[in-house]
Amino acid sequence: MRARASRSMERSPSFASMLLDDRVHCNASHYTIARRALRVARCDDGAASPHATKGHPMPEAPDRIDPQGLGDYLDVMSKAVFQSGMSWKVVEGKWDTTREAFHDFDVERIAVMDEAEIDALANDTRVIRNRRKLHAVVSNAGRMLELEDEHGTFRDYLRSRGEFWDTLKMLRKDFKFLGDFGAYYFLYVVGEDVPPHEEFREQIPAATGRRR
Repeated sequence: MRARASRSMERSPSFASMLLDDRVHCNASHYTIARRALRVARCDDGAASPHATKGHPMPEAPDRIDPQGLGDYLDVMSKAVFQSGMSWKVVEGKWDTTREAFHDFDVERIAVMDEAEIDALANDTRVIRNRRKLHAVVSNAGRMLELEDEHGTFRDYLRSRGEFWDTLKMLRKDFKFLGDFGAYYFLYVVGEDVPPHEEFREQIPAATGRRR
């Protein structure tokens, strides 16, 4: 059983606290921004905002973690994959059993899962039974191993582009079923630098060349 990631911050008391980083002061204007961002937001590839999913806004910002190994990265990324287009409550409610079904996110074990094992998961009530997303988790595990081997550590891979928007595009290219908001959620939770959420939403079209 792998060690769980250590927490780098306490659970935030409200969603607004996630938006207000060191560069943002909590004044009336930014409070209004935070309230607007709390509403459900969707990106044009069908992926939900990392903080608000279809009809079910997250009640608060997610914890940030200090990943202790590749499995922690896959755990967070897989949650972003399953959150796409889904109720946050459904994903969160199944996450402990999803970890169990995916061998506690043992990356090497998941990377070699075969079609018979995916078929079994597609009929397993412990997980969200979306075959494309199940395949994505297996594919992403294999890609993580390749990138860790290429860069030395997965953290070095994440920081190889330097700039946030280049990193986001890199993640979308390298991993399956990971949209703009899913990549933002992933980077935020694993402790990488991200822009404030409202700024991110406003800049997506210009930065990625995608329409709203």
